[in-house]
Amino acid sequence: MKFTPILMTYAELLPNLLKNAMVALCPAKTLQPPYPRYYDANAKCQYHNGEVGHSTENFRALKFKVQSLLDLGWLTFQEQKPSVDKNPLSGHGNGTVNAVMGEEDLSLVRSVIEIKKPMNEVFRAICQVGLYQYEYRPEDKCGFHASIEHFVDECAEFKGFV
Repeated sequence: MKFTPILMTYAELLPNLLKNAMVALCPAKTLQPPYPRYYDANAKCQYHNGEVGHSTENFRALKFKVQSLLDLGWLTFQEQKPSVDKNPLSGHGNGTVNAVMGEEDLSLVRSVIEIKKPMNEVFRAICQVGLYQYEYRPEDKCGFHASIEHFVDECAEFKGFV
């Protein structure tokens, strides 16, 4: 697989991904001899809380995650130029915003029981971004199981997936 070149090292990018909740640190099990071929006693991986054995730059799972974020458009390295269509408030020097109004609270949800949207809308959004593949059939009540037995709002397995 070819990865899209990024404008910084993965070690430099990782703190930004963490800050924006796009990835989470993943503690790794300390490797014991016999070591795998890729093992490097001099390398530490920031993604694995400084675990010895490989570098952040050589950790392929992080590269795949970054590539996925790039492909979905959630991560970009392009300079954001002023655009009335995309971001009407960018590039205006010392401008201020007097009020920001919105319909919804955009706080981070850590448990599926905190989700206020109907599960069928959550399911549709997950399918739209490609996190779950589903071919729509009008008779299905639960797209997660392609089932007419229960609704996705009642589906414990889908809630576990979320």
